[in-house]
Amino acid sequence: MKIIQMTVMYPIDEAAHEVLLGFKKKNIGKGLYNGPGGSVEEHETLTVAALREMHEEVGENVQVTALQYMGILYVTFEDTDSLVIIHYFVGYGLTGEPEETGELIPRRFSLDAIPFHQMWPNDPFMMPFMINGQCMFGLVQYNNIESRRMLSAHFSPITREELEEALPV
Repeated sequence: MKIIQMTVMYPIDEAAHEVLLGFKKKNIGKGLYNGPGGSVEEHETLTVAALREMHEEVGENVQVTALQYMGILYVTFEDTDSLVIIHYFVGYGLTGEPEETGELIPRRFSLDAIPFHQMWPNDPFMMPFMINGQCMFGLVQYNNIESRRMLSAHFSPITREELEEALPV
C-alpha cells in the first residue's frame, strides 16, 4: 500500500471572524473549496510542509502568527491501493492579502458561512470542531477521487494527547 502524507491548513483571522479557503483549480479537489495544503516532502516536518504549502498556494505575503496541529484523517479510495493521511492545522493571526496562484483562487469566508456544500464531504464533520479548538480524528473511504462519494466514515473528537498518539510512525 502506498502511503501519501498531506497537510491542510485553515488560516483564521480572529478579528474579522474569517477563514481563508481556496477554490482548487487543478489536482485533487479540483472544483472545491479547501484550506491551502498539499503533499509533505521527504525529510520535511508537518509544520514546515503546512507553511510551505500555504505560501505556495496563496502567496508569500500571507502569514499566520501561530500554528496549531488539530486533526488527522486517514483516507482510502475504493479504486486505489493508496492510504492518504491528511494532517490538519489551524493558523491563527492571519495577515496579508492572498494572491491567486496556479493551484487555487483564495477567498475569505465568515466562520458562520463556510461553503460546506462546495467542499469535500468529510469537511463538515471535522472542520467546525478544529477551527473551534477541538482536535479531531477521522477515517474515510471514498469510492474514487473524481466523484468523492463517501462509502464509510468515522469522525471523533479527541484529546491533544490522543492526536499525538495517532501520528504514523
